[in-house]
Amino acid sequence: MQCDVLVDTVMLPRLEPTNPPRGPEDVVICLPLVFVNGGIRTAVVDWVAIKVVGPGEEKRYVPLFCVDVQKYYQHIQFQFCVASGFSVFAVTPGTATEKCVAFAPHRSPTVFPSPWLPGDYVLEVVLKLNDREFPQKVAELKLQLTLESLQAYFAGNGMSNLDREFDF
Repeated sequence: MQCDVLVDTVMLPRLEPTNPPRGPEDVVICLPLVFVNGGIRTAVVDWVAIKVVGPGEEKRYVPLFCVDVQKYYQHIQFQFCVASGFSVFAVTPGTATEKCVAFAPHRSPTVFPSPWLPGDYVLEVVLKLNDREFPQKVAELKLQLTLESLQAYFAGNGMSNLDREFDF
């Protein structure tokens, strides 16, 4: 593949404290991504998306905007952390491009966001390059949600997989 994607952190950011998420349609997922081009020609990234597989039905998330990570880590309200819209971009040979992308549930007349339930989730990161006919799965992340973590999130608190355990 012309462009690899490095990712290991999943963030469900704290939204506006006066307007916490009300349901699955309000759940935003943020992924700090690094796009690495180890090839000899420029890679053009059309889009990146997430397929969430877990209890209940499958969820699909599409890019919403890029997040200013410095502002996010300074605990500035999430709606003020927008760095730019998400659009097609190039990664030149031998370089890496960092983007923290906020994803929102895919909406269509036939697809409705399903509820988030306690359990184990797998997030499949899917990348579409301009010179490829089909998108490819480039990464897989795990996220465990408990009833307590979901209640805290829907009360207006953010969460991430940064508290995961390391076995060594």
